[in-house]
Amino acid sequence: MKRIFFSILALAAVSVLVFCGPGPRPPELVKADNLILNKSFVAQASKAAPQVYKLSQRYYKLAEEAYDDGDEEGCIYYSTMAAIKFSTALEHARRLAAEDRRAKAEEQQKKSKKVLAQEQARRADAEKRTKRMQEILALKSKLDAEKKKSRREKKRIAAELKKAQQEAKDKLEAEKKAAAERLA
Repeated sequence: MKRIFFSILALAAVSVLVFCGPGPRPPELVKADNLILNKSFVAQASKAAPQVYKLSQRYYKLAEEAYDDGDEEGCIYYSTMAAIKFSTALEHARRLAAEDRRAKAEEQQKKSKKVLAQEQARRADAEKRTKRMQEILALKSKLDAEKKKSRREKKRIAAELKKAQQEAKDKLEAEKKAAAERLA
C-alpha cells in the first residue's frame, strides 16, 4: 500500500512538473534557434563580425533563460534582439563577401582591359604591316611593269639599232659598189 501511495504521489509530481513546465517555444525564439544553430551561418557571422556575433549569443542565452523562467515577454524581446544581431553579423559577412567579389571582378576587368589593349596594339601592328606589305607589293608590281616596259623599250631600241646598222651596212655596201663602179 505504501508503494502504491508513493507511486501515485510520484506520478502526480511528474504530472505537475510536465503541465507546469514552459509552454511551446515562441516563434521569435524558434527563428533565433534556426539562425544560431546553423553552422554555416555561425561560421560566417563569427568570422565577419565577432563582436556582433558575441552580442547575439548573449541575447540568445538571455532568451533561453527567460523561456525557462516562463517570462514570455522577455523571451520574445531577447529572441528578437538575438535574431537582429545575428542577422546584422550575417549581413556584414555578405557585404564583405560582395566587396571581395567586386574587388576580384575589378581586378579581372583590369586584366581584361590590359589584354584588350595588348590585342589592339597587336592588331594595329598587324594592320600596319599589312599596309606596308600592300605598298611593297604595289611598288613591286609597278617595278615589274617598268621592267617590262623597259625590256620592250630595249627591244625596240635594239631593233632600231639593228635596223640602223643594217641600213648603214647596206649604204656602205652601196657606196662601195658605187665607188667600185666609178673606179672601174
